[in-house]
Amino acid sequence: MNETRRVEKLRADHPIESFDCGKEELNRYLLRFAWQNQQAGAAQTYIGFAGDAVIGYYTLAVGSCHPGGSARVSDQGAGTSSRADHVACTPGGGSPLTGPGRW
Repeated sequence: MNETRRVEKLRADHPIESFDCGKEELNRYLLRFAWQNQQAGAAQTYIGFAGDAVIGYYTLAVGSCHPGGSARVSDQGAGTSSRADHVACTPGGGSPLTGPGRW
């Protein structure tokens, strides 16, 4: 059977509790912090599905990069000007996947 695959922006009602990519810190992020960070406007998380099963996720976070190579998570709200010596960047979180049907 060929399951439909899709990606959706994380919602409070997504069934993420059973997700396990094999890395405890990545599982913990999805379960404990992804929704909280999204609500605060600090990150956006997208969930990968195969049928109704969660098979992966990725997170985009707000940050800035210094031309010399350092990076930091922004402590500024949206719409504020950034420091002149930093440029905006969007670091992507890993792409934790579970199960044999990897993307």
